[in-house]
Amino acid sequence: MVIFFRYLISLLLFFIPFSISASVEDYLPRDVGPTSTRYGGIGLIEIPTARFPKEGNLRLGITSSWPYEVTALTATPFEWMEATYRYTEIKNQLYSDIPSFSGNQTLKDKGFDFRFRIMKENRFLPQVAVGFRDLAGTGLFAGEYIVASKRFWDLDVTAGLGWGSLAGKTTFSNPLIRIGITLKECLKKKLKILEEETSRNKKIQDDLNQDINELSQETDSLVEEIDKWQT
Repeated sequence: MVIFFRYLISLLLFFIPFSISASVEDYLPRDVGPTSTRYGGIGLIEIPTARFPKEGNLRLGITSSWPYEVTALTATPFEWMEATYRYTEIKNQLYSDIPSFSGNQTLKDKGFDFRFRIMKENRFLPQVAVGFRDLAGTGLFAGEYIVASKRFWDLDVTAGLGWGSLAGKTTFSNPLIRIGITLKECLKKKLKILEEETSRNKKIQDDLNQDINELSQETDSLVEEIDKWQT
């Protein structure tokens, strides 16, 4: 009898893990969708991706990683656009440079992020998105990036290039800013040349007006002499 119960218990212990595993798999979601970054928005912990949730998706997330405590609300009004409102508490900085004014208040930061899909994934090409972090805010986490995601069977690969806070703010400079600075320098040179030409033309015009005035005076004098000679 004891041996029978031992065999029965062994069989139960053998089948219980399989039954538990099967029941857990039945309740697991088949498609959990793309994950969120700790700053809000779709991505992988720190890195944004080119993936977007379904249209109309709304997410609220709270993360804490010293010294940042981030509360983010992310909305996807269209399948190609994502907007994130982020409220961040920076626990190792006071609200103001004046301690007596700050009291126990730590620094708070608010910002908006936007991400747009510019190319949809197909059989050969990846999905591509551009994003602007802290576009409307203090600029503490400001950054821009372009990112591409491509799925290979069950593996989703993401690669991108970012500037600003995504590059540590001390490594890569934003090429758009560099292009803007170059264009600004070119415009300054063009304006300087135009001012010089305008000044030169003004001098020529002044000289011409002076010559015309002198010629007019000489003409008046000549007319007076002719009148005198006729009389």
